[in-house]
Amino acid sequence: MKLSLDYGYHAIIVAYLFYIFYDKPILGAGLGYLSIILGYLFIIKQLYYFLGFAMTITYNGKRGRQHKWLNYLFYPVHILILGVLRFYLHI
Repeated sequence: MKLSLDYGYHAIIVAYLFYIFYDKPILGAGLGYLSIILGYLFIIKQLYYFLGFAMTITYNGKRGRQHKWLNYLFYPVHILILGVLRFYLHI
């Protein structure tokens, strides 16, 4: 927290749990989820943790379909759109 990083100590605990339970991802995700729930009793954190755990639990170890050009174009196109919006809205 003193270093002003994106996540607090929860990210370190969860990463360590995933490392320890590498062969048992559901157990690691469950324990990580439990550590975050216990952390919520003291400090309210981002709700995106739960989405990350849901994605981790449902991951089957296979790479999904890749859309090469969509991946290449997404970043520059969305930056262009944000730039145009900024220009027209005088932000």
